[in-house]
Amino acid sequence: LRREAKMQAEGPAHKMAEAEAVAEALRLQLKEAQEQCEALRMECESAQAEAATHMEREHALDEELRRLCRLHTTQREALEADNEQLQTQVRDLAGATARQGSLSIAERECRVQKE
Repeated sequence: LRREAKMQAEGPAHKMAEAEAVAEALRLQLKEAQEQCEALRMECESAQAEAATHMEREHALDEELRRLCRLHTTQREALEADNEQLQTQVRDLAGATARQGSLSIAERECRVQKE
């Protein structure tokens, strides 16, 4: 009878100890999960900051590319204008040279006639 009473008294205490052990194991699992969650949150924030930096760099490179394209266009237009001006000067010089050559021939003919 004593033994049965002792077992009945130990039963709830044993179950209570098991429940406390399970609760402690669950608390440890929860703590570990919270730590993993915090580590993932920090990793995510770091990745977001890095992505923002890359986006800023990409934006800056896009702006630089646009600036260089505008500069290239401006320089090309200036070179085309210079080229047109030089072609006009060459035509003018060719015409002047041709006229000078004609005058020289005419001058020679005058001299020949005078002599």
